[in-house]
Amino acid sequence: PLASLSVVSVASMISIVGIVVYMYFFCPEIDLAGGSFYDKWIQVRPGVLESLGTFVFTFVSQHTVHLVFDSLKPSLRTVPKWKIVSTYSLGSATAVSL
Repeated sequence: PLASLSVVSVASMISIVGIVVYMYFFCPEIDLAGGSFYDKWIQVRPGVLESLGTFVFTFVSQHTVHLVFDSLKPSLRTVPKWKIVSTYSLGSATAVSL
């Protein structure tokens, strides 16, 4: 049952990325005045509330990795396969977050 929810999780992450990309390129009312592109979008700020989105995204990414690994057939659930699944999953999450 959880394996079917991993599809929903991945689809949700893809749709969120699509919405953010759309808003960045097609919504001119977003003003970058008062700071550079780095200050507004890339800089990691100290503090719990300021970086809550990063914590949530990291948790969701790691949770998705576990769901993907659990959805593998039992004969494929080995340490080398876990390394491959976790590397590709977290690598793609990192690429999306950058």
